[in-house]
Amino acid sequence: MENDFKVYILKFQINNIDRYLADLGGTLSLSKSDSVFFTSKEKAYQYAGKLENFYESSGLTTTVTDEEIGFNEWKILNNYQAKLML
Repeated sequence: MENDFKVYILKFQINNIDRYLADLGGTLSLSKSDSVFFTSKEKAYQYAGKLENFYESSGLTTTVTDEEIGFNEWKILNNYQAKLML
């Protein structure tokens, strides 16, 4: 089952620079390893819409997409959080 498990990371592109959702308060990070992960695409997009609206209301043009990665790849990116899940 672990090999089939996918996680979703919200990626924001602002001024052609990829940034990743780093906490649910809306902080963004340049590092994918700091990012918040979601276990379903639907849950990720609940946050994506709200954050996209927030940044656009601040005058920033953003593009929000999900980045789907396998659980093993994500474990390499963030061993600490992966251990908490197991």
